[in-house]
Order: sequence, then structure tokens, then C-alpha cells
Amino acid sequence: MKKIAATLLVSLACASAFGQAAPAQLSTQPPDAKATAAARELLDAMNYRATTTAAMKQMTANMPAMMRGGAEQSIRNNAQLSDKEKAEKLAQVDKMVPQAVAAITKVLEDPKLTDEMMAEVVPLYARHFTADEMKQLAAFYRTPVGRKSLQAMPKLMGEAMQVGQRVIAPRINKVMQELNAQQQAKK
Repeated sequence: MKKIAATLLVSLACASAFGQAAPAQLSTQPPDAKATAAARELLDAMNYRATTTAAMKQMTANMPAMMRGGAEQSIRNNAQLSDKEKAEKLAQVDKMVPQAVAAITKVLEDPKLTDEMMAEVVPLYARHFTADEMKQLAAFYRTPVGRKSLQAMPKLMGEAMQVGQRVIAPRINKVMQELNAQQQAKK
């Protein structure tokens, strides 16, 4: 049961981490007031609150399939399990996925989440862009193409997460099987 829960969490983590680079060393200096104001203007132009809410909903909608898919692949590829054991573990996954999704959905639907994210994102943008650059970006996001890109982004991110799951999960499952085989060989 613990392995199934771990597989579900690894599947979700891999899917959500798809496309994320290692965090860069960021300055610990707070951004100046001009940059902070420009970052807030940019987030307003990006309709950040609505976009973030839509992205969370898209992630929530894709979560059950991602979690189940990763766990199922791991179970089906486990040569140490009999067909009966695989069926039993898949039944356990089917019981656990809705519980895990409900718990994670509760976190993602917290109204304070977007406010907390904005508090962190404003200085992030202000560290990576100048005030003038952010004003240019805000102007772009106010154009028809900019607005369209913002509307499409949650769906694109959801589809990219599915691609990431499909591409990354088999590789991770292979590594996990190899590690498992190594552990079994040591016993």
C-alpha cells in the first residue's frame, strides 16, 4: 500500500515538474518599488488570478488519469508480481486515487493560494525583468494575441503535463524497476 501511495505521489510530482528547470540562484535583495509596481501591472495584464485558477482546474481535471496511469504502469511492469497481485494492487490504486485527488483538490481550491502565489511571483518577475521590460510584456498581453496566449495557456499546460507523464513515466518506471531488482539481488 505504501509503495502504491509513493508511486501516485511520484507520478504527480513528475508530471507537475515536467518542464521545470532547477531553480536559479536568486538575489536575496528585495526588488525596488518601481519593479514591484511594474510586476503587479504585468500580472494584472496577464489576468494572473483567473489564469492561475484555470490552470489549477486543468491540473485537477488531469490529475486522476496521471496518477492512475503512472501507478498502473509501475504495477504492470513489476515482474515480481503475479497477475492476481497486479489486479489487487490496481484495485487498491482505484480506491486511493479518488482520495488523493480529493485531498490535493482541496489544497488547490484554497482561495488564499492565488494570493500567496502572487506575493511570491511579484518579486520573482521583478528580479528577472526590468520595470521597462515588464511594461512591454504587459502591453503585449493586452493585445489580442497576448490575450489569446493567456487563454490557451492553462489548456496547453495541461496537455504538456500529459505529454510529460507519457514521456517521463516509462523512464522513471524503468529506473525504479532496476533499483528494485538491485535491492532484491542484494537480499
